[in-house]
Amino acid sequence: QALQLLQRVRELEPASPAADLLDRSIVERQTAEEGAARIRARIEQNIAQASAAMVRGELGLAARLHADAVKLDAGHADLAALQAEIERRRRTVETHTAAAREAISRQQYDEALTEIDAARAIDADAKALTELAEQATSGLAAIEREERRRKQLAAALAGGLERLERGELDDALRLANEAATLDPGNAKALALRK
Repeated sequence: QALQLLQRVRELEPASPAADLLDRSIVERQTAEEGAARIRARIEQNIAQASAAMVRGELGLAARLHADAVKLDAGHADLAALQAEIERRRRTVETHTAAAREAISRQQYDEALTEIDAARAIDADAKALTELAEQATSGLAAIEREERRRKQLAAALAGGLERLERGELDDALRLANEAATLDPGNAKALALRK
């Protein structure tokens, strides 16, 4: 309608200041509408990218994309829902992180690693998870080493006793020394050496 009015005014009075003013007003309005459309498109793009980032376990990226969109239009209808989802996921990561810490304190390293994996599925870049994973992995490795040492000790003691009963004294002493190396204060290993 504004364009039709502008054409009519130009037909009646080609050099009219009113026509010039109307012309500038139309251009300004079109420019503003195009700018608003670009901003809406950018916000919708950020929301889509943030949603995809959350699916990939990149919660930090999703939060940054959300913050950028808020700077463009804090009142956009979909931003509140995105913020709520980001916060819900953060709380879930915090819950898994706390559970992992608790499991580590109880030396339940497999459980801790399960909680860490669940948190990483939501936020792979959460800094606290790296340290917790190292603690859990280290604790699990220590338990596995201790279990191997116990099995080797039991095998050396059993083998030493068996060799002693068969009169194979050199082999019995070698296995007793192996057992004493694995557990220097072990009474059975010391007795077997005598």
